[in-house]
Amino acid sequence: MKQGIFLAFFSLGISATVFAQTPVTADFWMHRYTVHDYGAIWHVDLQVKDGARARKKIVAAIKKKGGAPTEPLSHFPVDSGYQHQQIAFSIPMDKADKMLADLRGVGTVHGLTQRQDPQPSLPEEALIKLKALEEETVSGRAMLAQLPSSAAAVNEIIAHLRAAREAQKTAASRILFNLAVEEAAQRKK
Repeated sequence: MKQGIFLAFFSLGISATVFAQTPVTADFWMHRYTVHDYGAIWHVDLQVKDGARARKKIVAAIKKKGGAPTEPLSHFPVDSGYQHQQIAFSIPMDKADKMLADLRGVGTVHGLTQRQDPQPSLPEEALIKLKALEEETVSGRAMLAQLPSSAAAVNEIIAHLRAAREAQKTAASRILFNLAVEEAAQRKK
């Protein structure tokens, strides 16, 4: 019985010591911070005469502007005959107006909606957490090697915090275009 009481007090002492040394930066360490990829989002409805030809011109313009589709083009559904197609792509912010001009050269722009993406700044607590976890990962490497599940969880948190920090730096320089291309109906005479 005395041994059990000693172990209980001993483990309470260790817990108190560990908690006293750990910087408390937030109530919740597993918080997911918003990771923005774009500084603005533009929705464009484009009416064209020939959907297949327009798609080729649009893809060429995207590449010329240093942009890229958000997914492989084969993932964007298209109906037979290219009468309607959705394409999402990103380009550098400084090329957005020129891209819009290129789209107007391909067809008629309807329903242009431009929205700046309000990027909340990354809270200071996230940077404090990242620094603490990176330092503790280096200093406690041997201990973490014995705890693979804990190491994986810590590495996942670090990866998320790094991604949020990098996204914060680069998001303002990119714009997301959500483009709906529709082939104009041919009038029958």
